[in-house]
Amino acid sequence: YLFAAEAFASRGYITAIPDYRLYPSVRFPAFLEDAATSVDWLRNRSDREATRGKPIYLVGHSAGAYIAAMLELAPRWLATSGNGVCNTVAAAVGLAGPYDFLPLKSETLKDIFGPRRDRATTQPIHYADGKNAPPLLLISGETDRAVRHRNSQRLAARLREIGGRADIWLYDDTGHVGLVATLAKPLRGLAPTLDDTDQFLRKHRSAKACSETRQ
Repeated sequence: YLFAAEAFASRGYITAIPDYRLYPSVRFPAFLEDAATSVDWLRNRSDREATRGKPIYLVGHSAGAYIAAMLELAPRWLATSGNGVCNTVAAAVGLAGPYDFLPLKSETLKDIFGPRRDRATTQPIHYADGKNAPPLLLISGETDRAVRHRNSQRLAARLREIGGRADIWLYDDTGHVGLVATLAKPLRGLAPTLDDTDQFLRKHRSAKACSETRQ
């Protein structure tokens, strides 16, 4: 994801690309805990004066979009490292993310996300809240067959229905990998992914636009 970091850096953002542990080494929610630790490091423990204590934008593709949405919508993950969503996250962007993908059919996914009785709590849409979450932009490709764009449509619709702030863009003739690939400089003419993301983030420059009332 160096190409993604270069894309955002070219627009003036200080950009970090954190890693996280993968299945089968770990299962839910270890990868969320890893991401929350990364946010904590960037905001509170990094030696960069420009990032310490400053609001953060969360941006991810596919599984990364899932993680970004969960960190934004379910405050407990950032709270485990002493950070509140409302004073930490200014906004989030999900590219081709899975946000509402029950019931699980894959045996691998069943193993990752645990017992059936608990699976609703693994879904970002489960935590959709009204005005108690930072703004969210969801971008998907119309021809994505890996993560159907209905995931973005359903989450955006749920958030809007209850007064939340969710923008959505669906790009024609864009697939799952193709969407994130358009962040790379040679491919930016294929879809306005970087421009739309940049414009959205610049509209939401500060955190503290919501209240910590969720679990």
